[in-house]
Amino acid sequence: MTSQLNPPAPEPQVPPQALSETVKENINTVAEFYEREEAKIPGAQSVIDAYQLFLRQRAVFRQFHHAGGRLDRGQRFRGAPR
Repeated sequence: MTSQLNPPAPEPQVPPQALSETVKENINTVAEFYEREEAKIPGAQSVIDAYQLFLRQRAVFRQFHHAGGRLDRGQRFRGAPR
């Protein structure tokens, strides 16, 4: 069991020269896979972010409308972006 007082010992670092060619190829293959997968994320993430922004704006407008169009000084609407 580890705690803040007894953190786990760091794993020893293996110099790249000590790795076999097969291990180096496997590491490169995994790194290329991660690069391809991460390249796919920004497009989908931007769509999700835009949709979330749209929903937050509607929530703020709805709360403002229900408050009679008034916002007292220092008051924040629930759900308003921080």
